[in-house]
Amino acid sequence: MSTSTQTSQPGPGVSPVRRSKLTRGQRPRWLVPVVGVVAVVAGAALAALVGFGIALWALFAAVIFLVVGPLAVGLIEGSRAGKDSLMTFLVYTAFVLAVIPLVSVIWTVLVNGVPGLTGNMLWTSMNGVTGLQDNTAGSSGEVVGGAYHAIVGTVSITFWATVMSVPVGLLTAIYLVEYSQGGWLGKAITFFVDVMTGIPSIVAGLFAAALFGMIFGPSTRTGFVAAVALTVLMIPTVVKNTEEMLRIVPNELREASYALGVRKWRTILKVVIPTAISGIASGVTLAIARVIGETAPLLVTAGFATAINWNSFSGWMTTLPTFIYYQIMNPTSPTNPDPSLQRAWAAALILIIIVMLLNLVARLIARAFAPKTAGAERGPNHLSEGLTPMSKRIDVEHLNVYYGDFLAVQDVSMNIEPRSVTAFIGPSGCGKSTFLRTLNRMHEVIPGARAEGKVLLDGDDLYGKGVDPVTVRSMVGMVFQRPNPFPTMSIRDNVLAGVKLNNKRISSSDADDLVESSLRGANLWNEVKDRLGKPGSGLSGGQQQRLCIARAIAVKPEVILMDEPCSALDPISTLAIEDLINDIKSDYTVVIVTHNMQQASRVSDKTAFFNIEGTGKPGRLIEYAPTSEIFNTPQKQETEDYVSGRFG
Repeated sequence: MSTSTQTSQPGPGVSPVRRSKLTRGQRPRWLVPVVGVVAVVAGAALAALVGFGIALWALFAAVIFLVVGPLAVGLIEGSRAGKDSLMTFLVYTAFVLAVIPLVSVIWTVLVNGVPGLTGNMLWTSMNGVTGLQDNTAGSSGEVVGGAYHAIVGTVSITFWATVMSVPVGLLTAIYLVEYSQGGWLGKAITFFVDVMTGIPSIVAGLFAAALFGMIFGPSTRTGFVAAVALTVLMIPTVVKNTEEMLRIVPNELREASYALGVRKWRTILKVVIPTAISGIASGVTLAIARVIGETAPLLVTAGFATAINWNSFSGWMTTLPTFIYYQIMNPTSPTNPDPSLQRAWAAALILIIIVMLLNLVARLIARAFAPKTAGAERGPNHLSEGLTPMSKRIDVEHLNVYYGDFLAVQDVSMNIEPRSVTAFIGPSGCGKSTFLRTLNRMHEVIPGARAEGKVLLDGDDLYGKGVDPVTVRSMVGMVFQRPNPFPTMSIRDNVLAGVKLNNKRISSSDADDLVESSLRGANLWNEVKDRLGKPGSGLSGGQQQRLCIARAIAVKPEVILMDEPCSALDPISTLAIEDLINDIKSDYTVVIVTHNMQQASRVSDKTAFFNIEGTGKPGRLIEYAPTSEIFNTPQKQETEDYVSGRFG
């Protein structure tokens, strides 16, 4: 007896269901939602057993979800996926926990505050309002009296506090970031700012009250005294936030401005602050929000008034926080506190609205000064006959470069011919970039850096007595390793940056001519002539680097230094930069640092090889000769080993 087994085959036109190997072992999409529903139901059941409450229900549901969810995922996808889902669910839970109080506060204030947000509340004060009127309002339903005087006091006191604290905080942060250089004064300021950040607000109020009491007599209470107390609280917040915003501005932008011959204070004003203004504005808003709701310091500095007072320098003033406090703690009618509670909730809603409006203003300010995303297109009127650069010879005599006590470059002497390209090559850390920066004193932006020896530009010592480094940098331009167009400027404004940042006057037609001639000199005009108003940071990497070269050309330097200008570029962009170097060497003395041996052999007329004996040793010039000799018949064994690839 035989048994036959039949295997069912799919009918014609029906393909068998096959799951991809790539999707096997993955949890179904419905798993997490189902676990969530189960957690909610189980949480409700557990909460009912111990006395049902919404908070208890939410707690039980969250715990069940955080335990069961990762376990279910781990059983299907493995322990690693289970741990990942646990962390993901924890982040989501933390977000929900953070949002719940915020939503709860907003909802509570809206529910209780909107009914009291009437015309009387917004446009009348409490002057002449008594408990009798509140008792009458209980029967008629119309509440008289409002918080107009408190709104005036809040805006006035906050305004004066902002006027005093923001400039002080901003200038303090600028000093700490740009000028202190880790000195004792900067450390002391940082310490005291940290201490001020943690002082209780009532201490600031007592300080202001005592200070003005000593000067003008005891019990001196005015809006300005309150503003001084709030200033003490605002300054640390402004300083800390502004300091952080200034520190995240890339140093490349500062160096780009310095390389155009722009002084430090104008660089800070025109480049650093506009780049950081978005974060600074947000920080100022946070500082205002920090103090606008303060109650304790205002009780001892501004007093409490029921009438409107527009003069912050005379008489008591009421603010919204103190208005809310007195309406709750001392109702106008002790036997009928409901009208006072209604006013308090309405005042709280007004306070939130004011903070929201301040935040909106801060965002508008940030948008106005933020890095450009578009701009007005402008075309040129006439093409000038071109720039008239005068290429210069550079002679270096026994130059030593120090960073503090460390000797970075030792005893370098060389002559760089005008209208030529000179390449510096060598291993990392050999001092070639440091030496390049000494040719326009850019190394001096690093604290403790100094140079000994002579650097002569057509016989004029760049380190001579009374020589201004800013003047040197306007004569010896520089292009850096990474493209650094100013993000707050358009393509056109980037080219004109050296002119504008130095506050030089230039007519519109001359500016257009300068933009076109500089962009043509950088082989970029045809690529950007139809979008000069667009942001420079929106160009490709190679275009950005050529824009930086155009920016350097626009200030009409006599020498152009390039510190690894192609290291961050692709081969096509690198070729464009090399072609540009060959084009401009007929008008400028060009000095370039590069790690690319082929690039040095292609673009340079002379090559200098730098080397270092070891870690902690100074860099030295090993050999300086025509490029063909360096790469074909070097005189020093170290040079031959490096260019042949035996080391480095």
